[in-house]
Amino acid sequence: MVATSVPDTSCLLVVEPTMDSLKALPSAIQSNTAAKFKSLDEAADLTKVPRYFATYEKGKKQQDKWLSSPCENTQQRVYPCLPTQAPWQNDDLVTAIKSENRERLFVCGFWLDASLGTAALEAFVEGFDVHLLVDLSFSRSEIGRADTIHRLTQYGIVPITISQLIFEWMSWTTNDEAASALKLIASNLPK
Repeated sequence: MVATSVPDTSCLLVVEPTMDSLKALPSAIQSNTAAKFKSLDEAADLTKVPRYFATYEKGKKQQDKWLSSPCENTQQRVYPCLPTQAPWQNDDLVTAIKSENRERLFVCGFWLDASLGTAALEAFVEGFDVHLLVDLSFSRSEIGRADTIHRLTQYGIVPITISQLIFEWMSWTTNDEAASALKLIASNLPK
């Protein structure tokens, strides 16, 4: 196995990437957070990394209410979850992600101290090499965030930033145009 993130073996699971979730964050970070989700979309599109969504608001398929967007319309990419269950308990979502035959799963979204953290643990148990995009994973409290990240790393889930991920994808990209675009995206990420 390669230590860095290779696009051909990567897949993304984004949990509850909605404007409503964003509004629950401090207003000072909302704009940068939205921009980072858009940058992740662009990088995933350039490297052809599939994105899957787990959402808790049934019927909420209006993309204008999302911080991120599915990578293609020819395949189901958005999976509604029951309010009392973690995303990994949605069998259709798990089957779809597994059908990609990609061993490295990057998870991010809302809420780390609840459904997002649980999804990461369950994916790890299922055999995925799970990485947590720490600067795109939010918790309802800072104490809960720190405790959850500590617990996830104890299980072997690897924390990574969006900048690190994009640079790693760039290093494996053979298309010069795509590599240049990835470098530009990573270089212009909001702090």
